[in-house]
Amino acid sequence: MRTFYRLAGVDYKIIQNCNSDTKTKYLNLSFSILLTTLFAFIGGVDIALQFDLHILASIVVGLLWATAVFSFDYFLINGGHVSSFFKWVRVPVGFANIFITITALLILLNKATINSTIGLQNADKISTLDSTYLSNKENRYDLLNGKKVKIEEYHQESCIPEAMDVLPGPKYRIRHSLCETTTKNLEKETSNLDSLETSYFNSYQHNRAALVQIKSNDFFAKAKMLPDIFKANNFVLILALCAFIFLGYIELQSIMLKFSMNENDDYNISRARYDENRKEFTASLIDNIILKERKNEELMQFSEELDVKNKFFDLQLRNIQATILKEYQLKSMLKILASKGYENSTQVIKEIDFNPAFEIKNNETSKSDDLFKMTNPMLAIVNKIRKKSDKESLPKNLFSWILNNIKYDDSHSREFYRTAAETYNNKLGVCGELSVLLMAFYRSAGIDCNFVKVTKDYIGKEVSHACLSIKSNSEIQLIDLAYKNFDIKHTEFTLLTEVELINSYKNWNQ
Repeated sequence: MRTFYRLAGVDYKIIQNCNSDTKTKYLNLSFSILLTTLFAFIGGVDIALQFDLHILASIVVGLLWATAVFSFDYFLINGGHVSSFFKWVRVPVGFANIFITITALLILLNKATINSTIGLQNADKISTLDSTYLSNKENRYDLLNGKKVKIEEYHQESCIPEAMDVLPGPKYRIRHSLCETTTKNLEKETSNLDSLETSYFNSYQHNRAALVQIKSNDFFAKAKMLPDIFKANNFVLILALCAFIFLGYIELQSIMLKFSMNENDDYNISRARYDENRKEFTASLIDNIILKERKNEELMQFSEELDVKNKFFDLQLRNIQATILKEYQLKSMLKILASKGYENSTQVIKEIDFNPAFEIKNNETSKSDDLFKMTNPMLAIVNKIRKKSDKESLPKNLFSWILNNIKYDDSHSREFYRTAAETYNNKLGVCGELSVLLMAFYRSAGIDCNFVKVTKDYIGKEVSHACLSIKSNSEIQLIDLAYKNFDIKHTEFTLLTEVELINSYKNWNQ
């Protein structure tokens, strides 16, 4: 049922809520399309059969013609707003379809009469051809035969009496030589005429064979015979009129149904109401999707901020643990020294707050933390890039962010060098500062790296330069922000440890 309503161009969900008259109207409309298509199929197959095509080929022709008619009707009904021109064109198309179908059916019903008539016509043509050929042949040989009769009469009248004498004389020889010469000439004429007759005979045989091979497979020739059949048989004429009236009425009803579709019937009113409600529903659905996406975005932002806070908390926790460990070690040492009677030493240690080696180590750690200290915005950027990158692309993506967002400082005073956080905040940096910022990003992302001091660049030029290195496939890969190259081949360089880097910073900033 859904398929029938779909053919009529209506939505089953809407039509099932309409009144019974509207349902019947659109259901009849779909049946009319199928009936019109069936007429077209029968007419197409019938016409193809008149040309003695194979049954499968005839079915294909019928399907093609039926598809053409069906497509026109389906477009007319389901094409939305269709101009009145196409609607009125459907009228002659529909009646043409009926006319073709009825003509093909009448030819099929009168097949025996039409075939016998065509056969008799061909027989008359063959008989006429035979008579014409024989008549022309007799005319061509009549003159020659007359000459033969005359020479024979001359021979009997003039030559035979002279030959009856005991001794035929010169008179006989003169007369008989004329007979001999004439006979030879007639033989030559006969030979020439026989040669010409061969071409006449071949042409006659060819024309006769062509007439014999003519079959009654010309649809238009058969259609031309229908008026004569109607004149000879009134019953066939009445049958044709009845068939045309019946099928024409069905086609007319189909066309009227198609024309009766308008925007004010029950279905189209329900359809307009349905479309309006669907627009409101779609708008509401889109609003819900947008709201959901906003909530997801806020949730992701909250999650990123929470990750940053957790990292900051972990950093503070490590600092507190280091302080607690330092105090515990200091108290333990003071206790041991006091128990050994080194009160004076205890006082000294209290003043220096621990042994020198420990103080140096702690001071270096503090300076390292200051040099690579990551602020919350910096941690947020690293976290965001890490979520969008895999293990292989993460180093390049962090490098690209700094390259696109931090400029090279052409007017650096060289009186002091910035930490990672200062370079980030100022959005400026020289080679060493850019490398420290990238190193801080890498360390935060868990990427092992080293600060590199470059003395000869990739073209062998002596420089006082800095960049960064990572391990790539067990080999050192140099990353240079100042040269804007993620994999540069400097010719002479040295990898610095963290302590060496801190000492270098200390010397630069004195």
